[in-house]
Amino acid sequence: MAKRRRRTVDGDEVAEGLPHPYPSSPIRLPTHFIGITCGKRYHSETFAAAYAARAFVDHIIGDQKYKWLSHTRIRTEENVIVDSPELEDIIEHELTPAEEAWQLSDQCKRQIFYVATGRRLRVRPFNDKKMYDSVAEPIKAIQQERIRRESPDGLVSIADICTRIGMDPSKARRALRASTQLAHQAKGRWAWPESEVDAIIKIIKK
Repeated sequence: MAKRRRRTVDGDEVAEGLPHPYPSSPIRLPTHFIGITCGKRYHSETFAAAYAARAFVDHIIGDQKYKWLSHTRIRTEENVIVDSPELEDIIEHELTPAEEAWQLSDQCKRQIFYVATGRRLRVRPFNDKKMYDSVAEPIKAIQQERIRRESPDGLVSIADICTRIGMDPSKARRALRASTQLAHQAKGRWAWPESEVDAIIKIIKK
């Protein structure tokens, strides 16, 4: 497989065909703000592309279940609060293969790791590529179960359902969160097999 071409923008490497993930004022303004809190620990990031914001949230959630506290806030099983005005859109953003391959920086992963665990990774100064590459390995070993992404293949998202029936997705999501019929389901992204779509439509139209 041919290696995807990359370009350098503002000192960062960006895959060809993707918008730059980070803001750079005044040329590229932030479009997505995300804050994460666990106990007294807090960290925030801004992004200029939805795929980068989705990667950030996915890295926090991994394969954990999570609960919606409001339409802008969720809490993971490890009691990490994720807060963003654009949270619903971020979680429902469907990644292209190129976006799926994009990775957060090691520095960003270290900050997420600290907020989630209260521990800091002890790393030597980055004076060669081998040392730099070694930073991600402790995170991968400790969080390998958390950073797996749920595949949406074969599932119909709430955004797709709302397009079919002409409903505001925000209104539909509020109805789903309030429904006792879905209490048995694991909390996560709003997506179902095609066979369950008619039942979901009945719930959100009540």
